[in-house]
Amino acid sequence: MCRSLEMLSLPSKDLDCKISFLHQMSVSETYHIHTHDFYEIFFVVKGRAIHNINGMSECCMSGTAELIRPNDTHEYDFINHYDMQLISIGIDKQVMSEIMDFIEILPDAVESCEFPPQIAYSPAMAQKLTAELLKIGEITEPKKRRAYAKTVIARMVFEMLQTESSPVKIPYWLEDLIGEMSRPENFIDGLEQMLKLACVSQNHLNREMKKYLGLTPTEFINSKRVTYASKLLNENKYSVMEICGMCGFESSSNFYYNFRKIFDCTPSEFKKRAENQYTEKI
Repeated sequence: MCRSLEMLSLPSKDLDCKISFLHQMSVSETYHIHTHDFYEIFFVVKGRAIHNINGMSECCMSGTAELIRPNDTHEYDFINHYDMQLISIGIDKQVMSEIMDFIEILPDAVESCEFPPQIAYSPAMAQKLTAELLKIGEITEPKKRRAYAKTVIARMVFEMLQTESSPVKIPYWLEDLIGEMSRPENFIDGLEQMLKLACVSQNHLNREMKKYLGLTPTEFINSKRVTYASKLLNENKYSVMEICGMCGFESSSNFYYNFRKIFDCTPSEFKKRAENQYTEKI
C-alpha cells in the first residue's frame, strides 16, 4: 500500500517563536515520508539509521547534522536492530533568511545543492552541540528561544557549507540488497545467498557494507537472524535449539554469542521471560 506524502508546518504553539523543537528517542517516533514548508536541522544524538532523502538513501550516525530545506522529501528507517535518537529544530523561512544574511550566505548556496548540506561532528563537538540544542527546548519565552536558536543554527549552517564532506549515499544496488536480505528466506541462507543476490565479489561487498552501514555482511545477516529468533521465541512454539536451526545458525554457540550481543541475555533467558509474560496474560 502506497503511503501518502504528508506536508508538515510548524506547530501552532511555535508560530510566535518561529522555531520548533523536537527530541525523538527512536526512529519509530519519527514521521513517515513527508516534506515541510519550513527548514529543519536534524542532529543525531546517538545511534544510526537509514535516512531516505529525495529518492536517495544515506546512513546517518551519531554526530551527524543535516539541513533539510522546504520541499525536500524524507523519512528515516531502521538498520537491523540499531536505533537512533535525534533532535529536530524547525526554522521558519523568514528566520532562515535572516540567518543566511547574518553569515553572508546566498540562499542559492543552500537551495542549489543536489543534496542537503550536512556535517559530521567529532564526539567532543557533538557532545557540546547536544547540550546547546537541548537548551533550545528548555527556553519557553518565544523571543529568547528565537534569539538563542539563531546563534546556534547560524554557526551550524556556516560549518555545513564550509565542510567538504559529502553525504554517505547508499548505492541503489546495495539499498535493494538490504531489502532483499531482510526477508527470512534470504538471511536464513546466509552469506552465500547474499553474494548471489549482490552479484559482486565478497571483498567488494565487505568494503561497501562497512563503508555505508558500518557492518560486515556477516554482522548484518546475524543481526537479522537474531531479530527473527527473538520473534520466534516470543511466539513460545519452538524450543531454543529448533529456533537455532530455523534461523540458519550452524551451531548453538554461535547462536548464543550473537543473541547475547544484541539482547544482553541468552536465548533461553529470553524464552523464559516470554513464557512468564504469556502465563501472566492467562
